[in-house]
Amino acid sequence: MARRKHSSGHRARRIHLGATGGAIGGGLIAYNAYKASGGNGVVTAFTGYNPADGSFHPMAAQATMALIVGACISMVGSKLKLNRYIPKPFAI
Repeated sequence: MARRKHSSGHRARRIHLGATGGAIGGGLIAYNAYKASGGNGVVTAFTGYNPADGSFHPMAAQATMALIVGACISMVGSKLKLNRYIPKPFAI
């Protein structure tokens, strides 16, 4: 049986819109937290832990939630095969 010939080109890279949107949203939340209260605000935005008073509030970790939601949107779009309906360089 003949061997299959491998393509010599490289795969086209796709921009995952869900993951990129989550990263941008998380970055903006972290930037606004930094402007409001400095480094402690960034730590609180990503982890929910406030180093200033030692308290932990999971709902304060809004930047992490934005990242997780973006990744989930990207994975669901991939599972539902939505990427074939979106122009070539983009993907959900």
